[in-house]
Amino acid sequence: MDDSLASNISDLPDVSFQSCISTSTPNKSQRKRPAPRTAGTFKVPAAKKARKGPICGVCDICGKDYVRKKSYLDHMRMHVLTDVNSHYPNQEKIMNEIPAISRATLLSMNEVKSVGVWGGQFNAFVQEMLTLPDNSMWLSYTKDVANRIIPALVTGKFMLPATLLPTVIKCCESYLSSLSERKINLDFLQKINVVYSQDMLETFHCDYVHIFGEEVIRFICKSVIGEKPRKEVTIPIVFDIEDRQVIFYVAGATMRGFLRSGKRYSKNAEWCAIVNCIESRIREGNGVPLCCQADRAWTDELNRKSLFFIGAPGMEFFVALTAVLYNIESDESGKFKDDVVLKDVFADSVCILLWDELIGNSLTEVVALRFLKGVVKSYTDTYGRGVAYKKLNTHLKKSFAAISLRHGLAPRGGQ
Repeated sequence: MDDSLASNISDLPDVSFQSCISTSTPNKSQRKRPAPRTAGTFKVPAAKKARKGPICGVCDICGKDYVRKKSYLDHMRMHVLTDVNSHYPNQEKIMNEIPAISRATLLSMNEVKSVGVWGGQFNAFVQEMLTLPDNSMWLSYTKDVANRIIPALVTGKFMLPATLLPTVIKCCESYLSSLSERKINLDFLQKINVVYSQDMLETFHCDYVHIFGEEVIRFICKSVIGEKPRKEVTIPIVFDIEDRQVIFYVAGATMRGFLRSGKRYSKNAEWCAIVNCIESRIREGNGVPLCCQADRAWTDELNRKSLFFIGAPGMEFFVALTAVLYNIESDESGKFKDDVVLKDVFADSVCILLWDELIGNSLTEVVALRFLKGVVKSYTDTYGRGVAYKKLNTHLKKSFAAISLRHGLAPRGGQ
C-alpha cells in the first residue's frame, strides 16, 4: 500500500456502528395529531326516493289511498263483509229482558261467596233478592241501572261482541263515580231492607253494576246467534279422532306461521298486538284438559320442540271453521274461492262468536277481523284443500279421484 494513502486513512476520525444510529425519539406530546372528523367529512346516505305509483282507488270510509288495485278491492271487500254481517243492539228487546238479565246477575254473584267483615250480610242480601224478584223497589233499581248502561251500547253497530266490553266498563265507571247517582241507588236498596249496613250496600251496588254489564253482553251474544241461524248442513259432518288430530295439527301450524311473521315485524304495533294475543289467548296453557289430550296426541308424537299447540277454545273455533268449509262447494281444481269462504265464515254466527270468545278484547275490531281473514285464508289453503278432495271423492264415489285427506295434507306416522 502506498505510504501517502495509509497516512490519509490514519488521519480519519474513528467511526463506530453505534454512532451511526440515532437513539433519540421525539416526545409523544409533540407529535402532530390528525384533525378530527367534522360533519362535513362523513358520508351522508342519500335520501330514499318514495316509489309510489299512481293512486288507483281511495276508500270513502277510511280515507286510505291504494296503489295496487288488488289491495284496494280486498280492503273494500272487507268493508262490505263487515257492514253486511254487523249487528245493531235492539234497546227495546234488551229492556224487555231486564228481569231475566237481573236474575242471571244475581245467580252469578251467588256462585262466588263473599267473605270478610260484610261477607255474611252480602250473601244474605243476594239470597233475599233471588227470592223476591217481583219486588217493586228492586225492579226500580234494576231499571235505573239498565237505563244508565244500555243506551251507551246501542249507539253504533258491532260485529264482535267483545268489542263492546270497553264501552261497558267505561260506562260503569262513569256511572259509579257519580255521587248523586250512587245516592239514589243506595236509597232504593235501603228501602228494600233497612237491616243491612250502608257499606255493604255500596259494595253490592258496585259488584252488581259491573256484572250486570257483562250479562248484557252475554244476552247480546245469544241474540246474535238467534238473528242469523246457521246454514243447513248439506252433508253429515262427523269428525272422528283422526280428523280432530289433523285439525289440531294444521291449526297449530297456521298460528305458528302468524307468530313467526309477528316476530319478524316486531316494530309494527299491529303485529305486536297479534303476537301478544296468540301467546296469551290461543297458545295452550300449562294444564292440558282431558278433552284435549286425544286431539293433541298425534302432534305431540311429531313434536321436536318446535310445533305449536293450541288451547281448547282455539280447537273449538277451528272445528267450527272446518264445518263451514264442508258446506262450501269447491271448483274442479279442488280449491275454495277466498271470497266465498270469507262470506260464509263472516255470516256464520257460531264461528264468529267462537272467534270473539277466543281473542276477547285483546285486539280492536278492525285488527281482529283482519287477523281472522288471514287465519281463514291460511287454514283454507292447507286443510281446506284436503276437505275439497275428500268431498270430490265422496261425490264421484271413486277413491282414485284425488288424494285422501290425511295422506295428502299431513301424513300420519306408520301409514
